[in-house]
Amino acid sequence: RDPNRLKSPVSLAVDGYDNLYVIDQSSRTILVYNSAGKFLRYLGRLRGGESYFDSPAGIAIDKTTGRVYICDMRRNMVIVMDDRGRVIAKFGKRGGGDGPGEFRLPSQVAVGGGQLFVLDAGNMRIQILDTAGRFQRDITLAFVNRRTGLAIDHQGNIYVSDPALNQVEVFSREGLRLYTFDPSTIKGANFGHPSGMWIHAGSCLYVVDSQSQRVGLLQISGGDAGRCR
Repeated sequence: RDPNRLKSPVSLAVDGYDNLYVIDQSSRTILVYNSAGKFLRYLGRLRGGESYFDSPAGIAIDKTTGRVYICDMRRNMVIVMDDRGRVIAKFGKRGGGDGPGEFRLPSQVAVGGGQLFVLDAGNMRIQILDTAGRFQRDITLAFVNRRTGLAIDHQGNIYVSDPALNQVEVFSREGLRLYTFDPSTIKGANFGHPSGMWIHAGSCLYVVDSQSQRVGLLQISGGDAGRCR
């Protein structure tokens, strides 16, 4: 069996060189591939094949610095690594908490505009930190589960999926609710139940439909439509 093969991928991110970083739930490590799909290395694999992580979930990469941010859910922390897997910092505390900069079961993370956005699932909120981990503000959410997705667009707006209500809520960077939409009502979309999300080129929203096992591509208002074809 190929030891560099994914068994149960759960989250991914792309760095500034188009390398793909994939969290594999089975091995609890991150596998890195180049743009052609060739395996490059592991992040989080210790000597003897054990994992540094307890339960890695969401991942994001700051393309300006190359730093990799990983939500380690059961550890209740966000781990910061360089692109070679060296640990640079840890945000949060073991055992979890509900104070500023503390997490309970953080599940998704996104980075943009010099800020870090963490879906603090157990506390039903999004925490916004600077990239050094200093708390700035939070946004209270009405619903969060293990399939809730998080994404940030080129304007700093925050997208949160609700697979139970088949909708995506959009907040401003300051936490004001801007609007809500149901992907299934969009002409030609032919999918609903949004869970994982990713934004490419600042305005192309990819949405995973966890029920129909599809991925939809939506154009965000104000973006260049040609980029999303």
